[in-house]
Amino acid sequence: MILTRIKQLIFLVLLLIVLPNLSACGRGKEKISPPDGGNSPETPVVQKITYTNPGERGIPYELGREYRYVFKMLDVEIGSATFKLDKNENNNYRLLTSIDIDNEEFNERMSGESVLVFDENWRLLSYDREMDSSFGKRSTMDGHYSIHARFENGHAHFQHQKPGDDEPKVFIKEIPDDVFLFDNNFIGQMALICTQPRLKTGRTETLRVLSIVQQDFYNLTMTPKIKHEMEFGNRKIIAYEVDMKANDITFGHYFITRNGVMVRAEEEGGRLVIMLETGE
Repeated sequence: MILTRIKQLIFLVLLLIVLPNLSACGRGKEKISPPDGGNSPETPVVQKITYTNPGERGIPYELGREYRYVFKMLDVEIGSATFKLDKNENNNYRLLTSIDIDNEEFNERMSGESVLVFDENWRLLSYDREMDSSFGKRSTMDGHYSIHARFENGHAHFQHQKPGDDEPKVFIKEIPDDVFLFDNNFIGQMALICTQPRLKTGRTETLRVLSIVQQDFYNLTMTPKIKHEMEFGNRKIIAYEVDMKANDITFGHYFITRNGVMVRAEEEGGRLVIMLETGE
């Protein structure tokens, strides 16, 4: 499958390549290992996965402040994404995210906004997003996309409409309490997710994530490899280089500080880089 540059962008944040193929890898299956002394056991030993729960750590981002990520493809800036965390009138958290990509060379564009609401225990309450995309001549993906979801009593109530749909598709899905939400086009949501694992070199953290686009779950694993001293504005910071996998498929390398700030993300091949602006 030949990927356009903009699809490589979406690949980094888990849209077109990783998630549609998760069924081939198994969705959230427990890992099975043979007992000592055998490679093909008649009775496999099931290793239970321990998940990182939402709300285990504080959020390092300042309420009410807008943060901006810049996207570069082969050192050429092609767009940006923003996110801002605040609280609504009910004292629930509200994450506002946006994306604006314009790759003039390939006539590819994508823009959109989303609002995620969750309570102080990170229980999901609602999600709304609107997005427009254009991928050049003869693309069937061009047009307006909308997703609306409400979460209550352990269930998600979805309305999803894409180009070509006469009306929204409506359905309900059971949702566990320990799930994170990620809409593949909004890197600000991944920045929020990255605040929760307690990173330590060589130790893998596993998070259960709901893909709002696929309406299904996958295991996101984060494994810090080494620490790097990095330039960040006019100062130096220490960040872990973290291998990111969705159901054991590597999709990129993220650079995350000890307190959970995502300062940089790179596509597996290194062509696409996403960088947090310093704000200085």
